[in-house]
Amino acid sequence: MSLHWRILNAAGWLGVVAVNAAAATGGLFGRSSGEISDKIPTLVTPAGYAFSIWSVIYLLALCYVVAAFLPSRRNDRTMKATAPWFFASCLFNVGWLLVWHSERYTASAFVIAGLLLTLIGAYLSSRPAARTARDRAGFFLIALPFSVYLGWVTVATIVNISVALRAGGWDGWGVPDRAWAIALFVVAATLAAFAAFKDKDPWFPLTVAWALIAIGVKQQAASQLVAVAAWTAAGIAIATALLKLRGIAGMKPRRM
Repeated sequence: MSLHWRILNAAGWLGVVAVNAAAATGGLFGRSSGEISDKIPTLVTPAGYAFSIWSVIYLLALCYVVAAFLPSRRNDRTMKATAPWFFASCLFNVGWLLVWHSERYTASAFVIAGLLLTLIGAYLSSRPAARTARDRAGFFLIALPFSVYLGWVTVATIVNISVALRAGGWDGWGVPDRAWAIALFVVAATLAAFAAFKDKDPWFPLTVAWALIAIGVKQQAASQLVAVAAWTAAGIAIATALLKLRGIAGMKPRRM
């Protein structure tokens, strides 16, 4: 990876962390992210504790950024392939926070969709590091950060679009909110299973399960049916992840 990408990604990470810290403490337009989310409740909004996963995401992203400066990683093809995608994700992340905190919900849905697309690009570019048994460090430094990041943003995109539609007065074409929520849980569980079996990735579904469990916790007072559906979808995601973890544990590193 060239020096300018290493510097850009380090600056991007610092910018994202700084803006997120401001957002968490109400430093952006005087409102925290949670306060804005509570203004427009939906049946797919997760409990507040779920957002603590951002700390894990940014720590993993820091490992990725630091790894790029290691002599052993400077010519890593997977690192080079993911670098532009990571920097673009930083721009979309900061942009989303600014738009979300200005309460432009429709615009925020488009921006988070952009973040999702950049993370899909980074995720797909990082998969060689996940498939190389000889380089386990590469998995933890390159592939794992994007698995967790994409898993969370996948659910966050669903939530954001739901908020935007509710804020815009969409009536769901007459379909009850509970039905839409359950349908979205099915989509999330399907994506989790697809990642587990197609990409042999247990970390994406585990992250999706984390979000789904938190949705169930948040919504159990509003609708037991929605809560049970969210937990069932989470159980499916966890089951697929465990199957893949069992397979990974049984793999033997390839001989040189």
